[in-house]
Amino acid sequence: MSTYCRREGTKYRKALEWRIPVLNVQWLTDLMLGHLEGLKLPPLSKYQQFGSDDDFKVELWRVGHLLGEILRLWITNAEQCLLLV
Repeated sequence: MSTYCRREGTKYRKALEWRIPVLNVQWLTDLMLGHLEGLKLPPLSKYQQFGSDDDFKVELWRVGHLLGEILRLWITNAEQCLLLV
């Protein structure tokens, strides 16, 4: 079990008290993009680093599978529109 939260407040203090790992926004982003390595226990150290200037950085190589699907749908839609003309 782990939690995402800011490094302040009740949720943060309780997570520390109950020994629940507190993870950064990169963990949440990776999970949303389908990279399930964030579910491994213990959590990777990169998910426990805070205060970075690039907390919300999305590495492009991690979203290639999403971009490919978007492009495929766009091309399919464009082809269908051309058939209607």
